[in-house]
Amino acid sequence: MARRDAGRRRLEQTAYHEAGHAVAQALLPHVAKLRKVSIVPDEKAGNLGSAHSHGEPSFRPDVEADLRKVVDEIVVLLAGSVAEKRFAGRANHIGARSDYNAAIDLASYVTGSDSEEINELLRWLRKRAEGFVARHWKSICTVAGALLDKHTLSGREVHYWIDVATLGREKADRHATMFAEMRARFRAARREGPRPTVRA
Repeated sequence: MARRDAGRRRLEQTAYHEAGHAVAQALLPHVAKLRKVSIVPDEKAGNLGSAHSHGEPSFRPDVEADLRKVVDEIVVLLAGSVAEKRFAGRANHIGARSDYNAAIDLASYVTGSDSEEINELLRWLRKRAEGFVARHWKSICTVAGALLDKHTLSGREVHYWIDVATLGREKADRHATMFAEMRARFRAARREGPRPTVRA
């Protein structure tokens, strides 16, 4: 029983961790579009969960020297452990360390190899991540609940659950229906091809 309770608690922590990443990636403007998020463990990668973007890797700091992208990418990386810690009082050491190492790599493109400057930048961005998680906590909780139910969500489903948290179920359903109809019309128009030009 204790082992099962511990397993459930770990799954809940993973759900909040990945929901933190997913909501940040869904809402921050300078990161790649979220493709899916999952709390299904990846034994090969050694991950308890994962979030994926379209066109990974989503950002190449060695090619795109855009400070806004670096900032938002690092906030996405840190939002997972911040959300998990807010929920559970602490973050999983392995997942948090992996995200933090990735954040250090990104920060080094801005600061160079100066460890003091890297740490100062990461302290500032952790505060930004904490602020983001606090502002969007209801959305993170809602996405985490959906992850515990389904284990994997598409980017579109994450946006739907954010709408549920912020607008309510009725408006979220209406938005989802409108989006589905627009998508269907767009696909139909693409299949039909361009309309011939009518000349007077």
